[in-house]
Amino acid sequence: MRAICCSPLFLLALAVCRADTVPERAFRLAVLPDSDCYFRCENSALTGTTAAGLLDLFQQSPDADLQDDSPRGTMLAFLAAVNRQLPFHDLQAVKRSQGSFTMAGLHPAARGNSRFLYAWELYRPLDPQEVQRIILAEAENCTLRVQVQPGKRPDTLQISFPDQPELPVHSMAFLSGHTVILLGTAELLETVLGNIEQSLPGTGLPAALQAAQAKVPAGSSFYALFVPNAAMKAAALARAAQTPQASLLNDLDNLVLILNGAAQTEFTLGLKFANAQSATLGKTMLIDGVFLGMLKMQLLQLSEKPIPMLATMKSDLQGTDAIFTCTVHPDDLATIGTLNKNLRQRFRALLNQN
Repeated sequence: MRAICCSPLFLLALAVCRADTVPERAFRLAVLPDSDCYFRCENSALTGTTAAGLLDLFQQSPDADLQDDSPRGTMLAFLAAVNRQLPFHDLQAVKRSQGSFTMAGLHPAARGNSRFLYAWELYRPLDPQEVQRIILAEAENCTLRVQVQPGKRPDTLQISFPDQPELPVHSMAFLSGHTVILLGTAELLETVLGNIEQSLPGTGLPAALQAAQAKVPAGSSFYALFVPNAAMKAAALARAAQTPQASLLNDLDNLVLILNGAAQTEFTLGLKFANAQSATLGKTMLIDGVFLGMLKMQLLQLSEKPIPMLATMKSDLQGTDAIFTCTVHPDDLATIGTLNKNLRQRFRALLNQN
């Protein structure tokens, strides 16, 4: 018996069991099993870096820019506005964060079934009552009637829109001394919380996203993965006549975006296609045409003088992968921020097209 207890395998198993804390379980299990988009951020590694400034630009943009005017779009903009008042975007307050998403399609009418699940680990506890107060205050600015109340489980809040029964009820859970926060639909979060209680292994990311994740270098501070689903590909093909590049989405296997946590941030965007021919077209039409062509031209127009990142923008073709890389300098951020604002406004106009 003593020999068994002292064996390396037993000690390893014991160490794994001890390491399976509530935060570890939450981040392992708070993943949509059918997600087609996922991000992971080691927030603590980004503090004081250009990557932090780059992410902050996108987080500071008006939430309504990326939503249509439907009740669901209003709901998502409201939830995003609430999150902006919480410490989730403060790199000095958050240890790590992740989000997984299922996207029904590109057209507003098809996005009703889109879902999300977020997880944050904070350095300090977040009081549920303070969050409830913030939600109620933000509700005064929302065109939908909002109701927030304690959930069925302890340390949970439920957010609903009583006048819009078609909108899902959302829940926030406050775990591990209120330092681990989960946000998702109430039904989904109930399942996740039950799995956390039972310390289940979980299914992890879908196989297609795992294949994309395998390309992320170990130690990356931030990465985002995307796999287009059938609805997205169909919607893109329908727009191919107006936008020829959209047809390439049909042959896109995955997209991987990586940022490192250095003073000057290395930005990598990889597009993996089903075959070498599509990869070549993807490099020519998307990387060279959009990023090295249109994007570069817009950055030049928005800046008084060429910003440092322009000289570092490159494209590459590696088998079935089309790759865009650049180095983002602190002096680039102001111009990128202006470009981000312009692009979001154009995207919002696209969302509201019939």
